[in-house]
Amino acid sequence: MKKYFDIVFDGFLKEQQLDKISSINCWYVVKSIKKKEDLISSNLPSIKPELKKLYFLEDLSFATQIKNGLIVARGRTADEVSRILASKQIDILANPISSDKPIFDEECARVASEGKKIIAFDMNEFRRQPYKAIKQAKFIITLLKKHRVDMIFCSFADGLSKLVDLQIRKSFAKELGLEESIIERIFDEGILCQKKE
Repeated sequence: MKKYFDIVFDGFLKEQQLDKISSINCWYVVKSIKKKEDLISSNLPSIKPELKKLYFLEDLSFATQIKNGLIVARGRTADEVSRILASKQIDILANPISSDKPIFDEECARVASEGKKIIAFDMNEFRRQPYKAIKQAKFIITLLKKHRVDMIFCSFADGLSKLVDLQIRKSFAKELGLEESIIERIFDEGILCQKKE
């Protein structure tokens, strides 16, 4: 049986009953790391469906201090994206789409492939700037497919209004030109489990 997942920020847990959202078997909960005190471990509640922790770095210098768990970082410039992709500690590049000029190119895809990175598209970015986001995503997906880089489509929701339903995410991936076999892989939790091994 496939285990479908989504990624949400820890503030989402305070207002939602995740067990009521039946299409998702596993939730990855993002703990933002902005300062050293944020590194102190906080336990997730024991509920069904399963909760797993991801660390979202605002400051890349903290990457070496996280020993267990997946690490996510977002680059806002081409230089930041390059540093994230070159880092051995960071597993996932979040939202390679820029509100300005593109920040992800062929070299980024090549480095991501060599480092076995996952590229995570933030579905809410397509709501904020639909035309630009779709245009950049199509270009980036072409590069990711060419270099065999794993990608995922997630909500990164901090509240119910930003949660994007699994079927909508799948339909959107199909509209972006992804084949059914790729779509099934990018929404299966196994894609993140293999990063931990």
